Amino acid sequence: MDYGLFGDRQKYTRRAEEQLKCRAQRSGESTQSYIQSVLGLCQEVNPLMKEDEKVSHLMKGVAEDIYQALLTREINDTASFIKWCNYIEDMKQKRVGRPRFERLQNQKLLKTILYD
Repeated sequence: MDYGLFGDRQKYTRRAEEQLKCRAQRSGESTQSYIQSVLGLCQEVNPLMKEDEKVSHLMKGVAEDIYQALLTREINDTASFIKWCNYIEDMKQKRVGRPRFERLQNQKLLKTILYD
């Protein structure tokens, strides 16, 4: 008479399915953390889920810049998805970027005008 356990399992699986449907990489969340979360949900929903289905779930919620970079790649399984995400992240870290906000050249003059 373990009907409760079966019912709980169904609820648990349904909840995981709902989360998987709308799971997107959050602002500030690392790509690796996102991948682990999605693959964990895939495992909860269907331990025998096919690779192409997992890749589909990963692609639909990954950060936009990563998504755009991955579109040109041949990705058939989670291993290649992870490989390319790692490569893109590495390249992003090695890139010399401009600061988002450049300081005003006349900062001293502005400070004098505002505070004197």
